[in-house]
Amino acid sequence: MYEYLASVQSAVRRVNERIKTLSEKFGTNSSLINNIASKYEVIFGSNMVYKNGVPQLVKPSEIFNDEYMSQVLQAEDKMLRTWGSYRKQYEKEYLGYTVEQGSNDKLSMPDFIQTMQNISGALRDVPSDTMPSDALKIMRTNGRKKTYAELIDVYNILKKKGLI
Repeated sequence: MYEYLASVQSAVRRVNERIKTLSEKFGTNSSLINNIASKYEVIFGSNMVYKNGVPQLVKPSEIFNDEYMSQVLQAEDKMLRTWGSYRKQYEKEYLGYTVEQGSNDKLSMPDFIQTMQNISGALRDVPSDTMPSDALKIMRTNGRKKTYAELIDVYNILKKKGLI
C-alpha cells in the first residue's frame, strides 16, 4: 500500500503513460487495450475514463483512499508492460518474419506482435476438432518449422471463421 498521495499520483501517471503509448502502437481498438480497459472498468469503476479512446485513470486521491485499488495500482505499475518490453521480446522474431517475407507485404511490428500474441492464445483455446480443415492442414505440417506467414494464415482463418 502506498504511504503518500504523491506516490499514487506518480504511479497513475506512469500507468496512464504506458497505456497511451501502447494505444499509439497497437491501436485503441486492439485486444491488448480492450483487455486493459475491461479490467480497469471493473476495478477502478468511475475512476477510469476514456480520453480519445484511451483508458486513463483520473483520481489518484480515490485510489489512495481505497486499499484494494491501491494494491491493484501497485501491481499494475510493476506488471503493465511497456512498448519497449514488447519490442525487445519480439525483435528477433520480427526480423525473421521480415527476412522470410522479403519484398512481399509485411505486417508492421506492432501488428506482428499483436498477431503473435493472439495466435498462441487462439491455438490454445480452439480445440482441434473445431479447427477449420485448412488451418489444421497448416498446423499438421511436419518435418520443418512453420513459417510466420503460415502462422498468420492460421490466425486469419480462425478469425474469419469467428473462432477468435
